[in-house]
Amino acid sequence: PAASFAGRLIFIFVFFVSFVVRYKTAMKLLAIDTSTEACSAALSINGEISERYEIAPRKHAELILPMIDVLLADAGCTLAQMDVIAFGRGPGAFTGIRIGTGVVQGLAFSIERPVVPVSSLAAMAYGAMSTFNADNVLAGIDARMGEIYWGVYQRSADGGVKLLGEETVCKPDETFIPESGSWIGVGTGWQTYADELSARYLGLANEQHAEIFPRARDIAALGVIGYEAGLAVSADEAQPVYLRNNVAVKKARYTASSPLYQRAPKKRAYRIEGDLATMQCNVILSFVVPYFSCDVRALHQSFSSISP
Repeated sequence: PAASFAGRLIFIFVFFVSFVVRYKTAMKLLAIDTSTEACSAALSINGEISERYEIAPRKHAELILPMIDVLLADAGCTLAQMDVIAFGRGPGAFTGIRIGTGVVQGLAFSIERPVVPVSSLAAMAYGAMSTFNADNVLAGIDARMGEIYWGVYQRSADGGVKLLGEETVCKPDETFIPESGSWIGVGTGWQTYADELSARYLGLANEQHAEIFPRARDIAALGVIGYEAGLAVSADEAQPVYLRNNVAVKKARYTASSPLYQRAPKKRAYRIEGDLATMQCNVILSFVVPYFSCDVRALHQSFSSISP
């Protein structure tokens, strides 16, 4: 009897482990990124990632939904079969981040699925670690206006990335310097501010790859890790992260007393966002409804819920 009981316990344990393994590997995740000049979409199905990727400045609204459609068709899946959606939440290009957020909120609302927001800087760091077999990455995206979006990352124990300090937008000579280690620099910031950053990180980062952009394949991988760590949010909580709070007027030459500043009041940024949200809604409605048969009302709700 004791042996029989032990056998049953072993059977139950093996069944439970196999169920957990099947649950984790059977996840279907859609990921997109439109936060920089690059536009990409990816599917992670049973641990296998497929991707569509293109460097296409100012064509994100035109490309992203057809990319998703092709990926789903190639995989023999529908949008409704996705368990979760991940996206590059920023920082990066203002318009691109808004488009990505609008697309993801519209899709997630329509199929009632959770969303995993992923840092664009973290995605670059993860991609660089995989491509160059690195453990330490200095990720920088050109933020214009003489500034850079900056994040310092190390490989984490769960297979993802760990942020040291905070993600910031700052001058190149104000970026966070790690205490020690061998680092690689990635992102457009290393091209725009090559001289400043090379001098600042002399002896720390002797390898730079300015051609690295955030990619949906890396957001998909980090999205799976984030989902399993309980970092998914509802569609209306999937918000963009700009780091720069006032995109429209934050320039070094502006002062409170200057005529130029008076012609560009702070509220201008919110009017721009409203116009852009309307444009996004029209774009998404024209593509999403015929592609995925989404609920139009849910799509309208998705845009009205995006906070400025």
